[in-house]
This record gives sequence, structure tokens and C-alpha cells, in this order.
Amino acid sequence: KPIDEQRFAQVFRRAAEQIISEAEQQKKTLVIQYANTSKAIPLDHIYYLESQSHKVVIHMNEEELEYYAKLGDLEEELQGQFFRIHKGYLVNLACIDEYNKTEVTLVNGDKLLISKYKYPDFVKCPLVIRATTNFPSAKAARMRCGSEAVHPSTESPHACAAPGIRVW
Repeated sequence: KPIDEQRFAQVFRRAAEQIISEAEQQKKTLVIQYANTSKAIPLDHIYYLESQSHKVVIHMNEEELEYYAKLGDLEEELQGQFFRIHKGYLVNLACIDEYNKTEVTLVNGDKLLISKYKYPDFVKCPLVIRATTNFPSAKAARMRCGSEAVHPSTESPHACAAPGIRVW
């Protein structure tokens, strides 16, 4: 039976799009071992991760989770969307409202110290640079960070989803 090339191309394209979509969804979550189970946490629900006595505390919009892990391993895994601003903090770039040379203020009001050694790399970070031009205010970040709302100018909550970061 002859194959309709147009129909085949359409079915193949849909299958490829579905595979890519599933891969993207997996990238947007952090899977941790917590209370003898695996738990998938959407990255846009995480404000920052904090190292505390051999554990990592995940600070989210409604709760905090604490589990055994190394912040350095998470830094590698979350590279691009999170930045290590201090030996004890890995911050979600999409949740930053303001920063100066000594601290970062998140959209939820939390203030975190930034290491003087990390600051030069932090301000060169592509998401921080784009943030000052892509988003007019932190209001858009509050809409996204900690929720699944999407800023009108982006396709997804984290398509380079850094807020309009203010430097003071």
C-alpha cells in the first residue's frame, strides 16, 4: 500500500513534538529523594535552595523541604536557571526582585547575602543581563515565580524568565 508522504510527515512531526515536550517537562522539575519516595518539584515553585548542616532546604512558595544532598551537585544540575550567590545559597534567577553588591532580594521578600567573590560572575550571568531589558517590573516575576502563571511576553514560565531586576 503506498504511503501518503504528507500524512506521514504530519504524524512524524507530532510524535517528535510530543517527545520534545516531555523532555522539556522533565527539565523543568527537580526530582529529589524525600521521605523514602521520589518527589518531583517544579522549578518555578522554588525560590532558592539553602545548605544547612549536610542538608539542603528547598524554599518554596508554600513550604520548605529538607533532605540530604550537596548544594554543589544541585548547582551543576540546575545550571542556567539557578545561580550560586554564596556558599550556602543557590537562587532561582527568575525570583530575584532586586540586588546590590551585598544582598539579593527575592520577590517573596526574602533577603540573601551575596558573596563578594560571586558578585562579579552573578552580574555577568545571561539571565541577569537579559532581565534588566526583558521585564519592566518585578510584578511580572511575582506572577510567575511560585506559580504557573506566564508573563505575556514569554512562551513558558522560564523561557529566560528572569524578572525586571532592579539594582540599587
